[in-house]
Amino acid sequence: MPGGRTQRSRSDAEVAEVIRGIVAGFPQRELADLLGIDQSGVSRALAGKRAFNLREITLIAAWSGREPEDILFTQPSAFAFRCEDEAADCDAAAQRCRAVVQDFLAFRAVAE
Repeated sequence: MPGGRTQRSRSDAEVAEVIRGIVAGFPQRELADLLGIDQSGVSRALAGKRAFNLREITLIAAWSGREPEDILFTQPSAFAFRCEDEAADCDAAAQRCRAVVQDFLAFRAVAE
């Protein structure tokens, strides 16, 4: 990464802290409904007593308008995209790139 900074995976406790910040002000019941789990599971996960799984992180990221990598890693990915063609082609290429990154993160999370 530029400036010598490296991207580091967050610990389960750090992921819970990031998610607590994202959902601050929203009822735990709403988060439980989004994740399809009971409210006690949400409470344990937010307290760091149970790790959020990749599916839950992906749902929270989509719900909050973030990328899963923003929750999972300490530094944003360095990604530059330049396109001078039709906007639809640019959007399609960017979506394919995001899908590749999300697949990679999913495989990496399972491997860890």
